[in-house]
Amino acid sequence: VDLSQVLDNVQQVIGALLGALGVLAWFCVGVGLLVLAGTLGLGRRERAEQAALYRALGSRRRDLVLMDCAEFLAIGILAFAVAAVISKLLGWAVARYMKLGFAPDPGTLAWMLGASMLLPLAVGLAVHWPAYRQGVMDTLRREA
Repeated sequence: VDLSQVLDNVQQVIGALLGALGVLAWFCVGVGLLVLAGTLGLGRRERAEQAALYRALGSRRRDLVLMDCAEFLAIGILAFAVAAVISKLLGWAVARYMKLGFAPDPGTLAWMLGASMLLPLAVGLAVHWPAYRQGVMDTLRREA
């Protein structure tokens, strides 16, 4: 038995498995962003009503933006926690099955945390920005 051929076959199998996991991970990210954008788009009218009501009660535009930023950051941190736990458990399971060592990469976790915080924040503020700029009376009249 040629040991170099066996090692090449093992490397090909591991490479294919890691490639499939990478495609699955990016597919999940894409689906998550589509769901986030759809959910935020559906809530746009309600957000405009809510913003108008808060502004009529004395809140400033800055207060509304800060409240939404806190909400979108919380969504991002929750998404990071779920994704990090699932991906690390899956990586550990694959490594254990293949009888390989497993060590989570802190750099990858940091990148995931940054992306998980910035993407929902950017998408959420972009979708809801018109709600902050609408006039209070116009919005409340239209919805009455």
